[in-house]
Amino acid sequence: MFAEQVGEKISYEKILAPVDGFVDAANAFLAQEGAVGCN
Repeated sequence: MFAEQVGEKISYEKILAPVDGFVDAANAFLAQEGAVGCN
């Protein structure tokens, strides 16, 4: 991966979020220290 080649530590993990709670789950994730984005 590109991040590995340039020395960046990136963690890709699945987070289960209910369809009717996606926005809340995404906001909770992004509120964590170190969280910078999601796909």
